[in-house]
Amino acid sequence: LCVLIGPADVALARDLATDGGFLVHTLAEGDVAATRDAWHAERLGGRVTAETWHATHLPFMDNLVSLLVVLGPTTVNAAELDRVLRPGGELVVRDGAAWRRTVKARPVAMDEWSQWRHGPDRNAVSRDSAVNVPRRVQWLFSSSVVLEAADMVTANGRAFIQDRDTLLARDAFNGLPLWSAKLFAAKELGIRKPPALIVARGERVFALVTNGKFHALDAASGAPVLEFADAGQPTTVMLLDDGKLVLADDASLRCYESATAKLLWHEKAANAHTIVAGGARIFYIEGDDRDGAKTGAIHARNAATGALAWRKEHIWACRSELASYGEDRIVFEVRRPAGWKEAWLNKDRRKEEDYQLAVIDARTGAEQQRLFGVGSSARHGEFCTAFWHKGQLLTETRTPKGFGIAVYNPGELAAPAEKFQANYAGDRGWGHCYPPVLTENFYINGQLHFTDIYQRTQTANPITRGACHILRAGYVPANGMLYTFPKHCVCFPMLNGNIALAPDAAPAPPESHPLERGPAFGTKIEFTIAPTDWPMFRRDEFRSA
Repeated sequence: LCVLIGPADVALARDLATDGGFLVHTLAEGDVAATRDAWHAERLGGRVTAETWHATHLPFMDNLVSLLVVLGPTTVNAAELDRVLRPGGELVVRDGAAWRRTVKARPVAMDEWSQWRHGPDRNAVSRDSAVNVPRRVQWLFSSSVVLEAADMVTANGRAFIQDRDTLLARDAFNGLPLWSAKLFAAKELGIRKPPALIVARGERVFALVTNGKFHALDAASGAPVLEFADAGQPTTVMLLDDGKLVLADDASLRCYESATAKLLWHEKAANAHTIVAGGARIFYIEGDDRDGAKTGAIHARNAATGALAWRKEHIWACRSELASYGEDRIVFEVRRPAGWKEAWLNKDRRKEEDYQLAVIDARTGAEQQRLFGVGSSARHGEFCTAFWHKGQLLTETRTPKGFGIAVYNPGELAAPAEKFQANYAGDRGWGHCYPPVLTENFYINGQLHFTDIYQRTQTANPITRGACHILRAGYVPANGMLYTFPKHCVCFPMLNGNIALAPDAAPAPPESHPLERGPAFGTKIEFTIAPTDWPMFRRDEFRSA
């Protein structure tokens, strides 16, 4: 999105739209009719627009404009120019024959969400302290563009969305499309396939492209930059903090340098799942009870060399698909057994296996604790998620007043150090088909329900909810906003589509243009409706129906 302030410049706007790929909007002090006619003659309608503008403020949301060009003297002050410019956006000011260019810095309060469950530790906690209860829509585009089963990551002000065999890149702050690329049609594994097939960082996005080769793409254009030889067809992609890229397929685990595509090591691993990283190690499980396994073998490998640090078998590991690393520990989310009906009827076995989280020592693989009585805000209890936050372990639980949050100290996992109430008002405790997510300050679940982790207060603005998709995040908190996606639920009115929601804006500016009074202004008009008439929607101006 490019905004031009100053005299209407037909040629500049045309060049920015056609050669620069921008959507261009001109705010001019004088008449713009001739300018519009010139653009329409060139069939540029919709790509370039203009309006007469005299106000001292700009008609845009905060953090929206990608390129802001001031072509001459203006009454708009520097603070207002900065307000509408998005982080990473450019301000270009003409000063006589010279041009001055500045780039808006990204606030330190904003975080990214560069891969599934935020990072390689798979701890779904955003470090974004700018995210707050949404009060406005930053942008929205239709669910016909991207379906609910898609996966989204964001890096360097861009959002990357994998929807089936297509990778879409959009501006993360205004939602406008940047480019698209065709991807290899990944093997469908249904509920067992985690949405972990794209990662992004800086000016690179990594994906399996249409020729079946894994590539690093240029984040600005989508053009292939690097090919990762012999990468196979990965079902999991993970980017470590030091730049190592981990790819797992049905038979192996590979580790590359992401900047050069150089293969660092390659180890056999049969259908490795529940892959997490931390403490310079990579952890994964071999064995799934749905394939007949009675136990699961957890492996720990050195991230730099691939050398095996330890291997431990645990009976519950064949029933884990999600895990998170923190404080030299790994918390595994344990699902019901594949033959859960039989297990449920066996009361002794049920009592023994009625735990939802298991904690191991990441340094040795030894089991430390099984957590019983953990709650779930999901409708059918699909997710018993654990989060590492500020050195403590947080889980959902039950309190005398309903669902709540339990806080465990890492050294005392047998019982919570404390419990406090979470926000489920109006939602009957249902988070629907997606897990909660955490930010620096908030626990977020359900229909935009926010619980302040520090103040223990609850706030909700249920204008929409998270996306229906097993194993994915219903919400992605990043860039000071909360992203959510299409959903097929029709149980209450809601905003649908692909949406970026933002907190309260700065105080609203004054009315843009003065009121123009027409000849009928102030005239009293008598209007009555006969008892037998229904002349308008819901009958009358009161919508009384």
